[in-house]
Amino acid sequence: MIVTGILSSLSLGVMSGVTIFGVGFFDFFDILTDKIFLAIGGMLLAIFVGWVVKKEDLYDELTNGGEKEFGLFNIWYNLIKYVIPVAVAIVAVMGITDIEQTGLMIFGLAIIVILAIFSPKLS
Repeated sequence: MIVTGILSSLSLGVMSGVTIFGVGFFDFFDILTDKIFLAIGGMLLAIFVGWVVKKEDLYDELTNGGEKEFGLFNIWYNLIKYVIPVAVAIVAVMGITDIEQTGLMIFGLAIIVILAIFSPKLS
């Protein structure tokens, strides 16, 4: 964290001429977190909740052990399991392909491909 903070700070001044994938360190970390990691994190969270966590545990958690009413649970569960990961993946790919720096765009797409290859649910 210290190193990335120092590099980001210095890229706006002393190290303004140093670039990675055609952008300064500050912009690199901004694009990396905003366009790539945020979308991938949301997709992985939806996959985890939909496919790894038991349905009964989710219902217990969302209804406070059955004390609260959540009549749309089955609809929500199907959305979180099937629709939301696909929708977030589409948004992630669109956001990554919108990146103007080709090297950084390929880096983002490579991260998605690597995660898909090593995902036990997709292989």
